[in-house]
Amino acid sequence: MSTRRKAKKKSNLAVRIVLVAVAAFLFFKLVQLHSQIEEKQQLIDNMNSNIIKQQLINEDLSEQIENADAYLERQANEAGLGLPGQQVYQNAAG
Repeated sequence: MSTRRKAKKKSNLAVRIVLVAVAAFLFFKLVQLHSQIEEKQQLIDNMNSNIIKQQLINEDLSEQIENADAYLERQANEAGLGLPGQQVYQNAAG
């Protein structure tokens, strides 16, 4: 019986070693995956920030496009130009 006990103890020890090795592997894999998740979350946050900035720029550009006629008319008037039939007055004092 002593050989059976020794064999059983050796197999129990081998099972324990395998279980510890599997647990250690799973732990390190979990830590690695957690790190990757944090990196991806940071990347998502940065992209969302860039999207918000770009949306603000797009809104400003849309407003400029909507007001382009008024802007061009104002620039033409400042340059002394006008539409056909429009009277342009210049300040002679200045």
